Amino acid sequence: MQFQKLFKEGIRAGTITCSFRKWRSPQAKVGGQYNLHPMGAIEVTSVRLVTFSTVTDSDARYSGFADRSALARYLKAEDNDDVYRVDLRYLGNKSVKQPPKSKLSDSERARMRDRLDRMDERSSRGPWAWRTLCLINEQSGIRAARLAAQIGWETQHFKSNVRKLKQLGLTMSLETGYQLSQRGKDLLTK
Repeated sequence: MQFQKLFKEGIRAGTITCSFRKWRSPQAKVGGQYNLHPMGAIEVTSVRLVTFSTVTDSDARYSGFADRSALARYLKAEDNDDVYRVDLRYLGNKSVKQPPKSKLSDSERARMRDRLDRMDERSSRGPWAWRTLCLINEQSGIRAARLAAQIGWETQHFKSNVRKLKQLGLTMSLETGYQLSQRGKDLLTK
């Protein structure tokens, strides 16, 4: 899970204990530990799909907003929208170990290339996997909306595709934008 700078201090201080997200599907799991760079790490204690109309002013304050209206503006949420409520706890100043970011072996590289080729072939919107990987390589740290606009996609569709690459260990989310993982760099350079 990624958080903007303005929320990190509140999480560390314990005043922010939840987050609301407009995800198509959960992007965090209960028990998952995520780095809050550079302030340590958090653990997700609950992930629930709720209707925004059930969110209270108190809920909004625990997510770092003055009230429910401010949270609604930030999320661009209407009362009938479904949002994910993610409860979390701060684990302290130490980072948590993330999955290995090892280089690809020759056989893994061949399998990964085949997989991306198949992803491109099966896409109803045309090839995207290699194009997205190259775009992130060329423009690390650029907002998703700007990258999506460059290739004529909606932001949410672009983010969904980047998540597929992230699940393969090829990209990493930054506070703003993305970058290639070591495995992603290996795939493009050899």
